[in-house]
Amino acid sequence: MRLGMLYANGHGVPQSLKQACVWYSISAAQTTDDSFVNELLKVAKSNLTKEEAAEVDVLVAEWLKKHDTTAK
Repeated sequence: MRLGMLYANGHGVPQSLKQACVWYSISAAQTTDDSFVNELLKVAKSNLTKEEAAEVDVLVAEWLKKHDTTAK
């Protein structure tokens, strides 16, 4: 979630709502109930084009596949 906030605000990284959405989505996928992250994701994603939102979905799926978070 913090990486998403950094990208959303451009603190220490280039500002990018697309990257913010990627990190918000990854954070949301790793928690059972985090309405704050889900709200951040909803607001940020509403400012993306359909193409950007689709790219976010692909990037998140790739990240989650590469970093299998279900295996403990």
